[in-house]
Amino acid sequence: FLCKSSTVVCSKKILKERNFNFTADVDFKEVSETVKDYTQNTPQQYSRTQKIDKHFYQLNARPAMVLGNWTVKPLESLTTSKSPAGNPNNAVSINTLNYSECNIPDKDSGCNCNFRPSKDYNKGDIFMTNFGKNGCITLSGETHELTGDFMKNSFDEIFNNSEREVWIELNEKGDDLLFGKKMNIGGDYEGERNKLYQALLVMPKLPKELPMKMNGTVGMGHRGNVRDLSDEALQMAKTAREKGDFGIPTRMNYVNKKYEVMISARVTGRDDGGGKQYEGTLEVFDKSGNKLANKKVWGGCGC
Repeated sequence: FLCKSSTVVCSKKILKERNFNFTADVDFKEVSETVKDYTQNTPQQYSRTQKIDKHFYQLNARPAMVLGNWTVKPLESLTTSKSPAGNPNNAVSINTLNYSECNIPDKDSGCNCNFRPSKDYNKGDIFMTNFGKNGCITLSGETHELTGDFMKNSFDEIFNNSEREVWIELNEKGDDLLFGKKMNIGGDYEGERNKLYQALLVMPKLPKELPMKMNGTVGMGHRGNVRDLSDEALQMAKTAREKGDFGIPTRMNYVNKKYEVMISARVTGRDDGGGKQYEGTLEVFDKSGNKLANKKVWGGCGC
């Protein structure tokens, strides 16, 4: 996620908050805008979203607003919040998960995702999911079972592409391949470039050049066009890294009647068994959309 926030403050009391977010994966790109207005008798939250067809870094200018109709819902007032000192960001604590109170299906199957509060932490997890619709978390000493989704499938192909020995294969007859599939540089130059860019984003370290193979005699002009394609994708990835984007995030979203738990994490590698390793952020919200806690997390998924 990429966020730009602005807050209007008067006499050290928050009057309004504005959050601008960009979310992207393979098939889904969206910008969203949220405004929380605490000046009304009943505080309100205004939100709207807009789907876009390009990645944030490909836009000619940074968006200043989202086009679309506002969705309005009431918010709890800051003055009546149960959080310490009226600060909704510290309303709950995230504790080591109590596995004995977590009764989700297949929790002991060995196939799950587990997240911990530091990279080398070995005293227990703080969140787990069974690779499916169920998850568990312990908040302020109380263990909660949640339902939701681990949205991983759309990222598997990108990650697998990044591990290929050959990304681009140029053939004398013109039947060129990109990640093992027919390449259409003439008909969809931008789309083919984005496939390369997405694979570069999930790599731990960017290469100096993209792995390419030539079979037979390939024309100099065509080689130059493909080289331009790969160089542009690599430059886009370098620019993204400079701006703090280290990969396309996997999103996990789980809820129950009281809380919503959201994890946004990027693949950083694989463990010895081939399971993906992640690094990201875990956030906890109440049902009104107030953020109650957030924590940097590391974790892994596998069997």
